[in-house]
Amino acid sequence: MKKMFTKSLLAFLALVLFSTPLVIFASSYYSTLSFRGEHQGATRYYDGNNVGISMTAYTETPQQPHHSTVFITYLYKKKFPFDQNLGDVTFQRNGYNYNKWTNVGSGDFYFLFVKDRDEISVKSDNVYMFSD
Repeated sequence: MKKMFTKSLLAFLALVLFSTPLVIFASSYYSTLSFRGEHQGATRYYDGNNVGISMTAYTETPQQPHHSTVFITYLYKKKFPFDQNLGDVTFQRNGYNYNKWTNVGSGDFYFLFVKDRDEISVKSDNVYMFSD
């Protein structure tokens, strides 16, 4: 009886180990966003080679013809003595946005969000930051 239980347990463990996808590099964080002008996000550690962000942004103020419809998202890598700007992408103030910076290596990163100072807040309730 004990031998049969041991074999069953080993078979179950092997099934779980071999059927579960193995992710070697993965870091991900969820957050919210609300800013006017500019906002620097928290510095976080990412252990993959690529770092990305996605969100659905929105504004609660009706769009006026003289207001911009976009904002800029920068990715910075913390380095001594100066942080390294790895590039930027234009995101829509209202709608789904996604970008991935490739081959940036692992380390400490932060996102910087910049928009016109027009007294309109850009918000998101589902900011997803990740590495792979």
